[in-house]
Amino acid sequence: MKIIKRILVTAAVVIASLFIVANIFAGLENIHDYLHGYQTSYYDSGYVWSMDDGNYERLLERRLSDRASGHEVDAEYGPYAAAADYYYAAVICKAYTDSGESGEAAAWKVKMDEAKAAMGEDTQLADTIDAFLEGSR
Repeated sequence: MKIIKRILVTAAVVIASLFIVANIFAGLENIHDYLHGYQTSYYDSGYVWSMDDGNYERLLERRLSDRASGHEVDAEYGPYAAAADYYYAAVICKAYTDSGESGEAAAWKVKMDEAKAAMGEDTQLADTIDAFLEGSR
């Protein structure tokens, strides 16, 4: 009976060790891809996750990162990238409006309208952002 227990424990340790090593290699591959600018197919879907979670700061961070790295967003996620642009313009517009600088606010309102137009049929994204910003007043 002791031999069977020892064999089972040894097998469990070997399997766990292999699992850990495989995860380490997968993590190293992800780090390598990130450092070399490789983008995987799930990357753009992060726009959807950020929007669905109401994490507009992360949405904007992703958009600015994409612009800085030259990453082109797939057409499927274009409305979400436009929503990030809308959020950026809306926050600045709100700041100028709250400080009484209507001329600057009007210029950023134009940028909001351009971003909303870029959303195509998904303008409800802008409505969601507007409701969020209204709630933060």
